[in-house]
Amino acid sequence: MLRVLRLGPQVRDGSLKNQQLAALEFIVRWFDTPHNVCELYLNYDLDQRAGVEKWRVCEQVCAALCTLAEQCSEVILGQNSQRAAVQRYGNPTPETFDKLKNLELAARNLQELALGAVQHVVRCLMDASGHVFMMANDAGLRQKSISLSGGWEASGGKKRKKSKKESKKESKRTSVAEEADRTGRIDEVEATAMGRITIVAKDSFDTVTTAASSEAGSSRPPRRLSAHGRTLSVAIRQEEGRKTEETLKKAFEIISEKGLKKGLNYLIAVNFLTPSPRDVSNFLRVHQARLDSTLLGDYLGEGGTSDVEYWNLIRYHYVRAISFEGMNVEQGLRHFLTNAGFRLPGEAQKIDRLITVFAQCFWEDNAGTASCPFSHQDTVFILSFSVIMLNTDLHKANVNMAKKKVKKMTKQEFMNNLRGVDNSSDLSKDYLSKIYDSIASQVIEMEFDPKSRQEDQGTEGGGDTTRVSYKGLSKGVKSAGELLRGMALFDHHYSLIGIDCMISNELISSTVEACFHHFHGIIAAILDASEFDLQSVLATLDILKNSLCASVFLDMKIERQAFATQLARVKYIKDEQEGGQTEGMDAGFYIVSGEHKKEEWFVEMERACETGEGIETTIGNIHLLIVDLRASMHDSRKRKELKTVCSRIQGGNELLDDANREFILEGDLLKRCRSGKKVKYRFFLFSDRLVYTHLSIKGYYKIHQQLILSLMRVVDEKKSTFQIMHPRKSFLVVCPSIDKKRNWMEAILTEIDKLEEKKNRAEEIRHAYGDADVSGLADVSAVGTMSNRGSEGGGEWTDLRNGVVVDVNGLGSVGNGSGGGGGGARGSTKSALDLNNRESLVSGGEDMKLLNERYYKALHYSTDLLSDKNAGEDVKLSLYGLFKQAKQGDANPTGGGGEGMGEVEQLKLDSWKSCAGMTKFEAKKRYIELLSKVQPEWEDGGVGADGVKGVKE
Repeated sequence: MLRVLRLGPQVRDGSLKNQQLAALEFIVRWFDTPHNVCELYLNYDLDQRAGVEKWRVCEQVCAALCTLAEQCSEVILGQNSQRAAVQRYGNPTPETFDKLKNLELAARNLQELALGAVQHVVRCLMDASGHVFMMANDAGLRQKSISLSGGWEASGGKKRKKSKKESKKESKRTSVAEEADRTGRIDEVEATAMGRITIVAKDSFDTVTTAASSEAGSSRPPRRLSAHGRTLSVAIRQEEGRKTEETLKKAFEIISEKGLKKGLNYLIAVNFLTPSPRDVSNFLRVHQARLDSTLLGDYLGEGGTSDVEYWNLIRYHYVRAISFEGMNVEQGLRHFLTNAGFRLPGEAQKIDRLITVFAQCFWEDNAGTASCPFSHQDTVFILSFSVIMLNTDLHKANVNMAKKKVKKMTKQEFMNNLRGVDNSSDLSKDYLSKIYDSIASQVIEMEFDPKSRQEDQGTEGGGDTTRVSYKGLSKGVKSAGELLRGMALFDHHYSLIGIDCMISNELISSTVEACFHHFHGIIAAILDASEFDLQSVLATLDILKNSLCASVFLDMKIERQAFATQLARVKYIKDEQEGGQTEGMDAGFYIVSGEHKKEEWFVEMERACETGEGIETTIGNIHLLIVDLRASMHDSRKRKELKTVCSRIQGGNELLDDANREFILEGDLLKRCRSGKKVKYRFFLFSDRLVYTHLSIKGYYKIHQQLILSLMRVVDEKKSTFQIMHPRKSFLVVCPSIDKKRNWMEAILTEIDKLEEKKNRAEEIRHAYGDADVSGLADVSAVGTMSNRGSEGGGEWTDLRNGVVVDVNGLGSVGNGSGGGGGGARGSTKSALDLNNRESLVSGGEDMKLLNERYYKALHYSTDLLSDKNAGEDVKLSLYGLFKQAKQGDANPTGGGGEGMGEVEQLKLDSWKSCAGMTKFEAKKRYIELLSKVQPEWEDGGVGADGVKGVKE
């Protein structure tokens, strides 16, 4: 699983990408509950027993997930850079953009799943830490848990008192180790260990029992109990783990200095390893990556004198973990000599012993099949030796080819040498021919590189490579399968929380401590970048929230301050973007200078952790901060995405006039015209309209038509087509595939439903407040506030309770308010209603409609007034300022001006700015009042709302 994740994001290779997606989906099941996370860490990261390596499953999985998510970000950034370069310097085509976009989408999808898996793990750790906190502070809950399952252990669990037998055994183990360290006389240790072996042979290869294994009863470790009948605490397990690491370190020092045999005998002598052939062979396979291949080959080739059967069993159990099923002799021998972790020794007797055990295992796997068409096991042995000689003859002779011509063995000679070897019968010529051709084309390279073996197996957690071939991946999986078969012979006890180990603060803290730096790294990588989609940012904020809460629950100071600093940095950047910071300093300097530690939430968090009071309130404050950040990120990311899309559309800035508008989807579709001709357009779906364009020669998309979604109907048609019905334009759309059609239809219908829902909610608010008594609006905070927005029309009513914004003049858009971070009531909101407008606001829709009709008439009449040279310039400027305020709201207070602006343009801008703070409703009303004062006869005309079509700014 780790090897697949460590390949890096395989967005270009469909097969490997599917394997990664399947691995991500499966890994989440390992961390299904908080108990599972803690038990995985307990068994594979914390415990280290004789013969079983500390796999560090939790840490390695978290590291692989975080690394994969970060690598996906590099792919996303690369695709964005390529797209920008193509658009700027090249001659882009829709196909080029689609290819780059698809790679980016694949990377985003993979990153989303990886972050989701990390999110799941962190949430489980937060739940577990919260549970520990409640148990430690709630005596009733603690007593209930202890009475039901015994599932609690207080901090600093007591060390168990060892029995006399255990103390004597430990004393003996320590004395032997100290004697070996002091004198270096490993021979005596070896004699002590080998003297404890008792051989019991049955048939050829059966069983072996030892004094040590009979004493223990089985290879399963005994249940380890504390003095009061409970299991070992985390502190004791950690202490045992340190002792185990020290013993292994000393053993590998002996192996490198004095040989593998003496190192293993040392482990047997100190009771770290039993002398059972199965235990020894299992140890060799588990620690294969740390052993020199030459030393391992020499050890496996040992024969002994009085203990021949013992060495045969070690070889057999080691090789028996390898599967040769379905291979012919040459293939099996090649795998045996190159992938079994050892180098074939040079001594003839040792080679004979290794080939003998290979022949037996090969015969057991393939006897009676096409891969092994022989009548006896000895035939495999003879043929294997012949293959080794053929390999030497065909390839080792190349060394002397430059000096003198050496004759190589021919295929016929190879076949002649093997006449009558199968019980006086000849072997199949076709079978031998395939073996000869394979050896001739590819040498069996028996010199093994330990470094490459470690990278192939990946059991030590190293070798995070992004370029691994299918062959290398399969090779590693095969090695892992062999390792599992070897370990399956033993009963490895799986410790359970509440039975074998009590849940405690130390256990959860140790789990978080092992993985927190990986979480910290991915949070920094995502939040510090600028090219991530909204879902990734929101998932990362969730990881940050749960990580910080877990460290607060567990009172882990270093981890708490690390995550709190990240939260403070993100909060500072958000406040700075919204104009909330006045210090003017960089976010990095703000953190380095320690200013973030003066923030109220940070001070309260540290005070709560120091005193142990108010932890629940601190957790609640952290959740509120994250909710606010999520809303802010939602606003800024959606707006940035909209700007990026609009930058590719000619005149796309006009699509930015509505602050509530969001980009949804884009793609190339065919539009069938009335003549039956199909024309390809680039369709852009926004939250309120569908725009279809065609590509210009300059590389920009030119708008062909815009269709408002609220007036649209979508009808499903046959195959990959659907019908768009709109008052302005109706046509048939042809999609590249049925899946594309389904995606487009679902997206359009979803946005139409959202608009309909907003409209219905707006009507509910209109009915609720339209005929209300004036006194009912006295408490503004209970109802809403007036706010200026960028959509054209009158003032807007923000209902804070329902999270919607309603254009009370009936002209603007109805958008999402504070709910879900979709715009909220952000912007230049007023804290109280304009009392002069309250009467018009509560008088119902009829007054709004009448005001709008008068306003449109005034605009139509004003065209003649504004073109009249005799009219006063002050009046023209005032009318212009009120018109802009009624249309767009407040002008940008820092925008405009400068040397590039003419005198007239500057005066018009100043007039607009003078209306700042005025609602659109009020601006329309004052426009009418000013025009009535200058031209009282303007209302005598009969122009309605449609007359405004001729008005130009």
